[in-house]
Amino acid sequence: MHIYRVFDQLDGLFYACRWCKKSVTLYPKAALYGAAIIICTVITHGADRILQAMKACIYPAREGETKPMADTPAKPLMPHATASWLVDNSGLSFEQIAEFCGLHILEVQAMADDLASSKYTGRDPIQAGELTQEELDKGQADADYTLVISKGPEQKHRTKGPRYTPVSKRQDKPDGIAWLLRNHAEISDGQIGKLIGTTRNTINAIRDRSHWNIANIQPKDPVTLGLCSQRDLDAVVAKAAKRAGIDTGDNEDNRLGGDRAAMIEQLQNERAAERQAAEDALKKAEEEAMTAKLLGGAPIGGDSEN
Repeated sequence: MHIYRVFDQLDGLFYACRWCKKSVTLYPKAALYGAAIIICTVITHGADRILQAMKACIYPAREGETKPMADTPAKPLMPHATASWLVDNSGLSFEQIAEFCGLHILEVQAMADDLASSKYTGRDPIQAGELTQEELDKGQADADYTLVISKGPEQKHRTKGPRYTPVSKRQDKPDGIAWLLRNHAEISDGQIGKLIGTTRNTINAIRDRSHWNIANIQPKDPVTLGLCSQRDLDAVVAKAAKRAGIDTGDNEDNRLGGDRAAMIEQLQNERAAERQAAEDALKKAEEEAMTAKLLGGAPIGGDSEN
């Protein structure tokens, strides 16, 4: 029994040497370990393992060299939890579990002996869609069989529903809802819910003033609060106005045109006032110079010398 444990330890060392990123020529002891691994592999696993061990020792991975991504087999989403489940609920060998989960064989053995530093809750790979029962039966029947991971179900990306709002800004939602209800009554409750990320019950409670915090709600622009972007708000307002038959384009253009005209007129008036002030100052200076010349060069209001 102890002999097999020694073999498992040496086999684990074989995996450690095989995946070493530095050349074994830099470490003389590693060559001795490799020779011992080859001898033990002859006894335990046969010729296939001999070739693998020799290849690992003669052609070690260079520093910084990695396997291509296309050749890297897929691994379970939670390898440690999956390995813990397979150790407790299957008859697979430690080597099969380690290879399937992408772990070291010593890690799997530590899980089996309750020597792991962390306790993992088992995760069923069959229920997760990563392994089939037929594949598991094949592995249990043949200790040299390599388990093949199944393609898991595709994750569904959320495309509809309320907008996600950070926790730090969720307390500002009632203020943004109150602002929309007061300034854009044409927007429907569904549009408000998608724009800010809230529910119809909250909107109705704020509209009916039955909200539990209605005394502290102050209408504020949701764009200023960071609940939505100005582009999204303008798009929702335009869509709601079009559906309600409200023509906001001409009014906005007229308002902008009136503001532009008023600004131009104000600038013209300011420039005219500045020009008039400059002309008045120049005229006053000329009159003072003329008066001083008539009085014999004495400054106006100055004391005459006796």
